[in-house]
Amino acid sequence: MEYRYHEGKAYNLHLLKTKKFKTITVLITFKRKVKKEEITIRSFIHSILLLSSKNFPSSRLLSTEAEKLYAPSIEATENIVGNYAVTSFYMAMINDKYTEPGTNNKCMNFFKELLFNPNIENGGFNKNNFNIIKNEITAKLKSIKDSPRYYSEVRMLEHLDPTSPVSYRRGYLEDLDKIDEVKAYEYYRGMLHSDMVDVFVLGDIDFDAVRKTVDDMIPINTIKKQKEGIYVKHKTIRKRAKVVKEEENVKQAKLVIGCKLNNLSDFEIKYVLPVYNGILGGPSYSRLFKSVREQNSLAYYIYSNYRRVNNLLTISSGINKESFDKTVKLIKTEINNMAKGNFDESDLKRAQQDIVNIIKNIEDKPYRLINNYSWQVLYDLDDIETRKKRVFDVTVDDVKKIGKKVHIDTIYLLHGGDDN
Repeated sequence: MEYRYHEGKAYNLHLLKTKKFKTITVLITFKRKVKKEEITIRSFIHSILLLSSKNFPSSRLLSTEAEKLYAPSIEATENIVGNYAVTSFYMAMINDKYTEPGTNNKCMNFFKELLFNPNIENGGFNKNNFNIIKNEITAKLKSIKDSPRYYSEVRMLEHLDPTSPVSYRRGYLEDLDKIDEVKAYEYYRGMLHSDMVDVFVLGDIDFDAVRKTVDDMIPINTIKKQKEGIYVKHKTIRKRAKVVKEEENVKQAKLVIGCKLNNLSDFEIKYVLPVYNGILGGPSYSRLFKSVREQNSLAYYIYSNYRRVNNLLTISSGINKESFDKTVKLIKTEINNMAKGNFDESDLKRAQQDIVNIIKNIEDKPYRLINNYSWQVLYDLDDIETRKKRVFDVTVDDVKKIGKKVHIDTIYLLHGGDDN
């Protein structure tokens, strides 16, 4: 893999040359500091742009044009990453070495058409398209309780710190009625002028040719600089955990524990935290799985998950309501055991090897690989080869030290009442 980086005033370009794939993958990310009041309107943009464009005002015309270009795969996502909202657009196209010369440039122009020449009528997005996306967003926001596991995580984070980006939802029903097609288009125009933009191109490419193509493609010339770090810093650390129990129509109680991480070093964030998480609540050999599920049969499932940019570690479990106190006690015991180093050397080795295996899998798919490079930029991570090596530098003492920086903040139980 050969990597070249070009820092521009309006956007940054990341070129990744490899002969491993027969496709060329393009990723364009827009990011800005997240604001709760903007989340709902921002959620329109990534979806509405892919429905139509000025020159292809219907899905039928879009599909017809895509077929002529050997059907490039185009998709988009919207995420909150630490202190930032990140909108990502992907295109994967067959390298025209295997189709017809010039097809890649046509695909890039097609991508440009979708992202930068939207279907605008009367100063706003096409009203029919806007209503389609609004109905989709409404349905998603109303269905949040349909997944008790996800809903319990959302509620735990809102109790942990309602003012922090870690607690922000994917959108809010109360904000939907304030948004129309004109306001959504104005917000989109603001993204072009204000968001920080990164462009990634991965495949068997010619560096100079692709750089010129991208320069012609991106109609942005506003100078922008990132002013704030992406990592969330917690304002307070509770001395005693907050316990919240809420009742909903659920068959199985959901326990979610939020732990704040405090004063982690760069090495701890990048390497020790993933190892700690693997030992505590990763695969079936993890401490939590063995203690809570295997030895005491208290959980239908249990696992931990770290959120690096949010400085959080969460523990999720499906239990019976009556098992709440005993389950929480066992979880606290295992967290204390981690801080004392009461785990086997073999646990450390297995966690390290699992992490390396995950990193290796990144290299097998272009979508994963290009995402990995965007994460390196977002999270300030080391490259793949460095990560494979440095994870084995983590020692038992490192894990013990980070264990003392894990603070249980919020213990949340979602249950079904007396029957659960």
